[in-house]
Amino acid sequence: MKPPRNPVAVEHGSFWVFEATAAPPPLYTTRVDAGFLELGMNDLARLDAAMRRSDLQSIRDRFGRSLRCFGFEQGGRIVSFGWVTTGPEETGELERRLAIPPGEAYVWDCGTVPDRRRLGLYSALLNRVIRRLHAEAVPRVWIGASRLNAPSTRGIANAGFRHVLDLTYRRLVRLTAVTLRPAPDAPPETIAAARRILLKPGENVIGPFAFGWLQ
Repeated sequence: MKPPRNPVAVEHGSFWVFEATAAPPPLYTTRVDAGFLELGMNDLARLDAAMRRSDLQSIRDRFGRSLRCFGFEQGGRIVSFGWVTTGPEETGELERRLAIPPGEAYVWDCGTVPDRRRLGLYSALLNRVIRRLHAEAVPRVWIGASRLNAPSTRGIANAGFRHVLDLTYRRLVRLTAVTLRPAPDAPPETIAAARRILLKPGENVIGPFAFGWLQ
């Protein structure tokens, strides 16, 4: 295997959860009138426009893997979106496969079209996803974000997610190191569940540190 294109990688992340043992969070209201909906194959063109991918096949492939997508529409246009996986999912920023347990959910690849940002759509979207999955008895809903992206972490907290831990991922060529630091008020069993998701088989774990090799 060839080494990665970039010999050095660093990512500062945070990991959050909503657990079904808690009551669903209060409804978060937006500052713009938009309708929440679950998207599907019939929405490919609108979703592609919102995601600005120009790649309908990649979106088809996601639906083909039974991924779900939720969004807000306004005037027939998708203005905000977010994907939900129930099962393992790749994360490029951390260069690893997240081991989401069967039945639990992971929210990722969210976005809002540029002219509708700063109107509360991101927080409201995540909030409604939580409420929908809570109604479907999903035991845990996970989401990750860069610690350097304050608007994203603020939106996640506004939606009703609870901070579980912070992590720093570093790689030098193929040697990897992960540091996991729990949030002060996170329950030990939730921290343990997050560690099982984030750490890869074969990594050597010493306290909050894990060392391994990029495969």
